[in-house]
Amino acid sequence: MTEQPQIDKLRIFISHSWQDKPLARRLEEELENAGAEVWIDHSGIRGGDDLPERISNALEWCNEFVLLWSETASKSTWVKREWMSALTLNKTIIPCTLDGTELPAILAPKARLDFRDVNHGMIVLKETLNLAVVKSLSTEKLTSVPLVQLRSQPLDDYTENDVKEMLKECNFFHYELNREGKGINHQYEIIAFKTTKVIFDKTTGLTWQQSSSDQMKLEKTFDHLQTLNQQMPSGYSDWRLPTLEEAMSLMENRVYTQVNEKFQSYINSIFTLQHSSIWTSDRASFGMIWIAHFNAGVCFDFPSNDVNDVLAVR
Repeated sequence: MTEQPQIDKLRIFISHSWQDKPLARRLEEELENAGAEVWIDHSGIRGGDDLPERISNALEWCNEFVLLWSETASKSTWVKREWMSALTLNKTIIPCTLDGTELPAILAPKARLDFRDVNHGMIVLKETLNLAVVKSLSTEKLTSVPLVQLRSQPLDDYTENDVKEMLKECNFFHYELNREGKGINHQYEIIAFKTTKVIFDKTTGLTWQQSSSDQMKLEKTFDHLQTLNQQMPSGYSDWRLPTLEEAMSLMENRVYTQVNEKFQSYINSIFTLQHSSIWTSDRASFGMIWIAHFNAGVCFDFPSNDVNDVLAVR
């Protein structure tokens, strides 16, 4: 597998007037929680006739410039110096308008975000920056549960007896080997990016792709994962194949019914699988890999030169 290139992390400079500091602080927290690095001036006092060195360095450092624009910002000498310096440095400037104050003529052509509704503005800004927007699957507040730790490191020579012990110990459902297994009480959240969606499981702390890839040989999964890691934003660039333990945690013990001429899979319908089975990272023996088959509700070893879907996890 070729070495993965370094992903350039999103680095954001927030320019604001001192009167808009409470909103700037909130924006800083939300952007950092979504995976970005943020620079914001917390001093409140900017002395000297020249742009302070720390602000100048921050402008050189950032690759996105978020401008909180308001009546007070329009009257701030330092805000003006910051956005003019950002223009000179060819930084991407995202104006966020807090009231009806007109933007300077040179910034007017730029796409602006309406922050008069702050909550909606936050969501649109994150989508613009291709950062995570968390949307709960339920209107009910997710309850606090102990984190279920699952093995993340792949194993070689993972025998059928090993699998049976794992299914029993974790109480995972398997239609043939542990039909009474109750599985995990997942608490899923959808995390929406600009172009794709992933699923965060609060119970296990794992994040999954919502939709699997099309079928491919195991040898092709390495290039597929590398491409995925390059395309996803910072903080979501460590995707990998799941272990069998992680894959089997998605199995749900449910009545096997036929819906709309299709048999129901033993996996939550929030997931979209192109086909019925996915690769895992655990090897059974030379040339044989464990897969999870969600239509049949089972797992078994499978030739690595055959094809399956990829449902990546991180």
